[in-house]
Amino acid sequence: MNFIIDVDSDCGIGKWRILMPCTMAEDGRRVSRWILGDHDEEYIRFNGVWLFKKIDFWPITTCPSMNPGPNPRLCVRVEQIGVRQKLNRAWACT
Repeated sequence: MNFIIDVDSDCGIGKWRILMPCTMAEDGRRVSRWILGDHDEEYIRFNGVWLFKKIDFWPITTCPSMNPGPNPRLCVRVEQIGVRQKLNRAWACT
């Protein structure tokens, strides 16, 4: 959803807004939810192939997935439940 990709020579950055189903742990049990968040990515071209250099995910909100799609009245801002954090994954390209 809503992507922006900028390329400069052998490097690039991407910004994405994503809505996806996920499974979260709540009170010791697994719960199906929708999660909305922002992806910030860095890319590098290595030997002619584009690879991820870094991926950051910033969760914004989650909603129960008992409905066919997210219902704004059921959504909880991530800040309200105190778990907004950057989820960072980085790979070295060597």
